Amino acid sequence: MLFMLPVNEQAEYYRLSDSKAVLYLPISSTSFGVRRCFTLVTLSVKTTAAVKCIWVATPDALAGAPVELSFTQKDGAVEFTLPSLKYWTMIVMEH
Repeated sequence: MLFMLPVNEQAEYYRLSDSKAVLYLPISSTSFGVRRCFTLVTLSVKTTAAVKCIWVATPDALAGAPVELSFTQKDGAVEFTLPSLKYWTMIVMEH
């Protein structure tokens, strides 16, 4: 399970973590404090288990409807690309 949280209220980075790794993604903002949307964010997650399916859901797109993602898995890691990321996205990896 992955968790993505702003580091603090004045955060310049998101902290993306699971039980094995931590990744920091920069938060892009305008001078008015409005967060911009990242597109095509590629992530790699270490896992020894075979992944059957990856899907995401976010209130930032498609009214929170789940979207299945394509992915590759090799050398103990699975790689996939988030279509977009603004505030938060739930990532589910089914084994």
